[in-house]
Amino acid sequence: MNNSSAGFLLTSPKPSLFLRVIKAMIIIMVLGMVVWAIFLRADQLITKRTILSIGTKTYQAEIANTDQLRQKGLSGRSILNDNAVMLFVFDEPDYHKIWMKNMHFSIDVLWLNENKKVVHIERQLQPDDPPHKEYTTLVPAKYIVEMSAGKADELGVKIGSRVEFEIEDKL
Repeated sequence: MNNSSAGFLLTSPKPSLFLRVIKAMIIIMVLGMVVWAIFLRADQLITKRTILSIGTKTYQAEIANTDQLRQKGLSGRSILNDNAVMLFVFDEPDYHKIWMKNMHFSIDVLWLNENKKVVHIERQLQPDDPPHKEYTTLVPAKYIVEMSAGKADELGVKIGSRVEFEIEDKL
């Protein structure tokens, strides 16, 4: 028996260039979809920022503008920097609630109407255990500002005070 012919029978033919290109395109498309899904997910978790002013004091405001970011809020953090606040942005004015789930420090909370005027204030909210107490406004609000406890009094914030900030329409 001739070894060269036996070896020839045992080797498989190489895939055509067309099949290799199709396989490569499929792999690239699948990887592209995975990267796109990760990008979309990451975009929802990236906190956008703006400058927020109350009276003469200016803060770096983290913007919570998705359900996921609003639900997390300041939860899990050990402190809030002195020059930082969190700004919750909602699509429509409503009786939006907050809670102190997984909070490790006290905060003051301001509810603002669509004109960025304070319509409700809760001061010195303390971290609590389940079931978590919910806090809300008696007047519809479009924005909520969370800041370190005592800041509302320190700044002289009262109902009707104006809070200044700019946000993009499409956050």
